[in-house]
Amino acid sequence: MDNTIDKISHLRNGESLTLGSGTADVCVEGEGIASQHVRIRRQGDEFFIQDLDSPVGTFVNGVEVRGSVRLNGGDRIQFGSAEWVFPVLGETLPAVALPVPIPIASGLPCIALTNARKTVSINRVKTNILDEVSFSVKPGEFVGILGASGSGKSTLIRALAGLIELSEGHVLRHGQIAPVSVLQQDHKIAYMPQDVVIHESLTPRVALGYIAVLKEIGASESEQQQVVQSVMQRTGIADRADVPISRLSGGQRKRVALAAELIGDPEILLLDETTSGLDPASEKEMMILFQ
Repeated sequence: MDNTIDKISHLRNGESLTLGSGTADVCVEGEGIASQHVRIRRQGDEFFIQDLDSPVGTFVNGVEVRGSVRLNGGDRIQFGSAEWVFPVLGETLPAVALPVPIPIASGLPCIALTNARKTVSINRVKTNILDEVSFSVKPGEFVGILGASGSGKSTLIRALAGLIELSEGHVLRHGQIAPVSVLQQDHKIAYMPQDVVIHESLTPRVALGYIAVLKEIGASESEQQQVVQSVMQRTGIADRADVPISRLSGGQRKRVALAAELIGDPEILLLDETTSGLDPASEKEMMILFQ
């Protein structure tokens, strides 16, 4: 990044520099970084940053860049997994990556939280639902999150899924910072909420077929149906494939919802009290299925 800062500092009035992972003036490698991701332009003695319609966006001090935004020395710039501090040009300020604490674990974790805090206002009183939470999940691990009602379990799961933004801290994917915009487009993360959300008037085969289309799984209808049949067999609902979901038991509806999340072969499956409301036998079956 030192070379990048040097190039930026030597821009003349009206000149610009593109940063990205491909055909850009400066190559920046990392997850979620587009071929031409951002442009930095000099206008007089001021510098401006512009997102080049990238899939995951660009952020300055945690705020998404809309249009052209003026940069100040010390601003934190983040696009994809790249995060750095814009220097005070003309002064000596090393351009180094921001230190990101990675939880100690053998091997790089699939997903992790570092110093996560989520603050909300309840009756005008600020409350930390999550407070300095750090942990990691490695490939093959099955991690349970325990806590009393209202202790922040669902908030934590939703933060990992990219459904809410943390007040402080980071979600990491494979050791790299993953902002909300990156997590939301990460098709290798599956999230199964407590309440099953699926069209009950449809059969599992039809509902899962639509989901395969929406996820752009398979190059043809035949391939999509093969994927659907496979996940139905894995979740034990193949024999109920053509029965309306409204006529299935609670456990069977949960299995259909799980099958929907397994389409696309995710790396991470986030489960929010998925077995709540089930009888002990069905709960045991679901836990074995998760394993």
